[in-house]
Amino acid sequence: MQLSGGIALAGMAGCIGRGDEEKDPGDANDKGSPKDEDDEKKRAKTGDDAPDFELETPDGEKVKLKPVEKPTVVMFVDVEKEAGRTHSEKLVDFHEKHGDYARVITVNSNLDASKDDVREFHGKYGGDWECAMGNLDTIGKYDVDAAVALRVIDEHGELVARLDAAVSASGIQMFLDAYAER
Repeated sequence: MQLSGGIALAGMAGCIGRGDEEKDPGDANDKGSPKDEDDEKKRAKTGDDAPDFELETPDGEKVKLKPVEKPTVVMFVDVEKEAGRTHSEKLVDFHEKHGDYARVITVNSNLDASKDDVREFHGKYGGDWECAMGNLDTIGKYDVDAAVALRVIDEHGELVARLDAAVSASGIQMFLDAYAER
């Protein structure tokens, strides 16, 4: 199974959603990304080099994105929203099928959540992968303002797809499977 290239993935992202659609304000994180023009230029878009980050786990360890050695799915999730639980379960399914070929990282996007909240969430709904506390800088660079947002980064470090709140759990599952199987 090969996980390289982004043409099929980009086409699939267009079918499922790229995050460009209008977001449900009920899912928005009040502490989401800044919205002024200078910050707009700093936000990663599909086709850009994915911004590196170094975040802390709830246990104080470090999680870095780079170097990117294999395709990476980063799920930004508000651990206090039901949508986060549902989508995390889909990511568990993906990781069980394709974990040898892709890296998975969960980043909490709710800046008010405690380390205990994130640890508990990941213990219940996460899988055997890295989980980190988000920060305003990373959330802003990845343009996250929904309860659930997935960013897919290819093995070359390019942001190849983005999925946001309007995507259903089944749509995410279909997208992830298509990405892994291409």
